[in-house]
Amino acid sequence: MSNEIKPIAECKTLQELFADPKRWTQGAMAKDEQGKTTYICTNAAVCFCLAGGLSKVYPDGDARIVSVKKIRVEIGDMVDWNDDPKRSARDVQDLVAKLNI
Repeated sequence: MSNEIKPIAECKTLQELFADPKRWTQGAMAKDEQGKTTYICTNAAVCFCLAGGLSKVYPDGDARIVSVKKIRVEIGDMVDWNDDPKRSARDVQDLVAKLNI
């Protein structure tokens, strides 16, 4: 995983998006700077759950399908895994690095 933190709009992979652990969240697809739930596609969204991040960087196409399949094989249910209270941003970073997505 690169140490470079790209602006959200320039992120093309989950590794790039979650390079900054502050961009990961639980309990919502996306949240704004105040921690309120927001839409993934708005500029207000500053952090994302794993599924929200997928929708942000892979809005459609083959890369999204391949990534979802890789995640499901590795962890099963994405939402349950992401929202587990013991889960950390580091866990998410490690997962997306392992899966190279």
